[in-house]
Amino acid sequence: MFEIPKNLLANLSDADGRELVARLCEAELVQAGMPVSAVRWGGAQDAPDGGLDVDCHVEDCGFRGDFVPRARTGFQVKKTSMPQERIGKEMSPKGELRPIFGELARCGGCYIVVSLGDDPTETARKPRLAKMQRQVEPLRECGDLQLKYYGRGELAQWLRQHPGVQLWVREKLGMPVQGWKPFGRWTVVPPGQSDELICKDGISIELPGRNAAKYDIDDGIDAIRELVRTGDRAVRIVGLSGVGKTRIVQALFEVGVGGDPLDRHLAMYADLGEQAVSAPRLVEWLRAEQHPAILVLDNCPAEVHNSLAASVAETGSLKLITVEYDIREDRSEFTSVVQIQAEGNEIAEALVRRRYPHLGEVNAERIAVFSGGNARLALALADRVEEDEGLSAFSNRQLFERLFWQRGALDRNLLEAAQVLSLIYSFSVSENLDGIDHLGVLAGLIEMSRLSLYRATQDLVERQLAQKRGDWRAILPHAVANDLAADALNAIPPKSVLTAVLPIPHLLASFARRLGYLHDHEVARNIVRSWLAPNGMLHEVENLDTAHLRMLENAASAEPDAVLDAIEARLSRIDPSRLSQVLVFQGGIVTGLLCAIAYDPELFERSVRVLAKFALSGETDHGNSHAWTRLCG
Repeated sequence: MFEIPKNLLANLSDADGRELVARLCEAELVQAGMPVSAVRWGGAQDAPDGGLDVDCHVEDCGFRGDFVPRARTGFQVKKTSMPQERIGKEMSPKGELRPIFGELARCGGCYIVVSLGDDPTETARKPRLAKMQRQVEPLRECGDLQLKYYGRGELAQWLRQHPGVQLWVREKLGMPVQGWKPFGRWTVVPPGQSDELICKDGISIELPGRNAAKYDIDDGIDAIRELVRTGDRAVRIVGLSGVGKTRIVQALFEVGVGGDPLDRHLAMYADLGEQAVSAPRLVEWLRAEQHPAILVLDNCPAEVHNSLAASVAETGSLKLITVEYDIREDRSEFTSVVQIQAEGNEIAEALVRRRYPHLGEVNAERIAVFSGGNARLALALADRVEEDEGLSAFSNRQLFERLFWQRGALDRNLLEAAQVLSLIYSFSVSENLDGIDHLGVLAGLIEMSRLSLYRATQDLVERQLAQKRGDWRAILPHAVANDLAADALNAIPPKSVLTAVLPIPHLLASFARRLGYLHDHEVARNIVRSWLAPNGMLHEVENLDTAHLRMLENAASAEPDAVLDAIEARLSRIDPSRLSQVLVFQGGIVTGLLCAIAYDPELFERSVRVLAKFALSGETDHGNSHAWTRLCG
């Protein structure tokens, strides 16, 4: 997939050629268990370098590599061809052999000339090596100095061993693999601004396990690294939008953050929210070629993660890290889930002060407090504040509306569009093959054209108030989406909303999910209550199919009392002999809801009573086990 025709390597610049060799050296050494610090390189191409552009100095004298043959190996990298006469001038400028060759000989090292301008046959290589050998003849008694000459053919062969470095070369050549990036700045940072990880109080990292502890950023990053290195499962990083998940994953590969970083040359990154990427095809290719790699998939849906997790688990060389904002989706058994949580405003405030220093400390603090520590929301708001404005006297509503300002005033059309879009947890901007058009349906609720709503959606993405995944969009962060949805339910007749979403299963399910976040909104609670009332679509709990069970689960937190009423009412009507059979299908979700409802002190006794009835309902292998697990766990 990533192989680069060797002749294209001649198009790299001098500086890129040196960096390519350095990256390949680092990749080979790290793969062999050697520290990346053993590779030293840098400086301007024309600056004095003592004869070496890249110097590998491994402390383990017994080291023997492939393209880095010995523990001390030095490279001289040239873009141009290196015929015999140029080799002589390079090794012995002004007729004197460079001192570095004595140093290399005394430690039994290796000297390699790399030329991007050459692709010599063996016949053409021999006179070049002979010239190199004549240059170091005076050092024959000093030690065993090995000499090699690499052209484009050797570089291409070396590159094939390291797909992560191939990605970097493709970007330099202007021919990137669609959607895939090497290690770099994966977060959205304005050009010229710092991308340094902010390690302040407020972020906690929780690893999987029955007695999982919460870590701060430094310790948590090291713990995730260890999980990736030693675990046999895919790692899924989850957390709400704005807590810095992508930046934390990027830090897993960075020197200077925590202890021993993951090998950045193995990293292969794709943002599935930006464009369609053929991750399964890449996994199959890496498996077939037996190349080690660490795949990082940002905004990765559960179905994509689950399809890859089992495949990756079968190999010892591939690692998978996926990132997603939703912490409630189904997870594969081949997955270790890491949760990132924000607690406090410190990091959001520090980020605003870094990106918008002209706003001052008072404004930065006010923005962070308003955003509840959500960095995504804080930055979106900071981008809408003028340099000379003071926010200390602003109400929360005034700050909220500032998110939708355009040319110094509130853009009411954009605000209305955001409100109606927030009614749906996620929606598509494209009409599907069956003619279902989410945007068209939602636009009709506010008497807006579909095209205008589409443009508003794009604007919200650019303002960091909507997240995209292919054709799919979601208004985020949830703090903003929930307020917008509440306003929409106040402005649009509920009957109109229900008439619009009922015929379209995804819109109905997504609307139910949004209602679950609006437990303090009377209209939302009334809608859920009507669904759970006798003759409502969710009342007969024992007869619900999977889709309607998920609706019940998603909407339940808006009206837990009504959920418990419905379950109790149906329980009294079900034949006891059929109860355990019902639980085989509905048990996991229903008993999970009862357990969640039991956290309400006023509903605790009723919930436990129903759980106990379920637990004693029969002798199936797993029909009543859900209830026993909830009662005893």
